Amino acid sequence: MNRPFNLNFDRMRDNDPGKPDSTASVENYDQHAHVRKVTFVQLDGQRASIGYEFLIWNKYFPDSNQIVLTFTGGIVTLTGINLSKLQDDFDQHLPRRIICMDERYNSISETEVPIVNRIEVL
Repeated sequence: MNRPFNLNFDRMRDNDPGKPDSTASVENYDQHAHVRKVTFVQLDGQRASIGYEFLIWNKYFPDSNQIVLTFTGGIVTLTGINLSKLQDDFDQHLPRRIICMDERYNSISETEVPIVNRIEVL
């Protein structure tokens, strides 16, 4: 057996096969830079990377817990909880990777930490 299989087998044996490897739904850059990309990672592992230079505008909808990002090539809609801080981070081009997390882990996550549960790339 290889090592990744053993780790997955251990998680299954602990009755938690779907537990994510990381508890962070958003990863930021450490400091400001001029050229950056943001990567959107779906639950199934699919990724889409878009350069911040193509970001036209972003809008936060607190009632529906959504952020809509309009790029020159399409629209990305993020749905989750505690997204206000994430909206502020987008204004400064800080998010490097947005990782979609299953909603069942929302209750065990830290409070006030943005969690993205759905990413729609159109």
